[in-house]
Amino acid sequence: MKKIVLVLVMTMMMVTTGFALERPWEKEAGKESKGSFPGNSMGQSSTPYEIPLDNALVMGNRNAQFKVIVFTDPDCPFCAKLHQEMKTVLQQRNDIVFFLKLYPLAFHKEAYGKSKTIVCENSLKLLEANFNKELIPKTDCESREIDDNIKLAKTLGINSVPTMIFANGDKVSGAKSSYVIIKLVEENQAKR
Repeated sequence: MKKIVLVLVMTMMMVTTGFALERPWEKEAGKESKGSFPGNSMGQSSTPYEIPLDNALVMGNRNAQFKVIVFTDPDCPFCAKLHQEMKTVLQQRNDIVFFLKLYPLAFHKEAYGKSKTIVCENSLKLLEANFNKELIPKTDCESREIDDNIKLAKTLGINSVPTMIFANGDKVSGAKSSYVIIKLVEENQAKR
């Protein structure tokens, strides 16, 4: 009986953190961008996709060797934890860059407006202020970036945040320590 309960608990943990039941990514319909992220589907041979990075918030040197895309939500506590760990990674490694795509989840009622403000201002400082529980100003700017990010996340099969995407196409959901992030970057680069 203990084994069955343990397996059920582990399976539920994997499903809720995004480690199980991943579906292959589909090619993004639409435009190609001069700043994009090529990859493939979870190491499987499939149609490549492009993730536009032109409007992503950037943590680190944009031209760093190892690139990681992070789908994040300004009202997600796990995203805030991952963000702090990414800052630690950047203190240790200058060859890693994080491209942040804001993906507000529907049940975070204020996240869409906050995301829009952060994107319109193209401000990593505003995202960090929000993660630190500081109030950020609202904006009236018009931008489709957040809607495009939501559509892209759904196309890629991303349904939770934070989610990191590595150069070989692997996705990892949930807050991870700086040590684990560095190991994932190295392992995923070796798979390419």
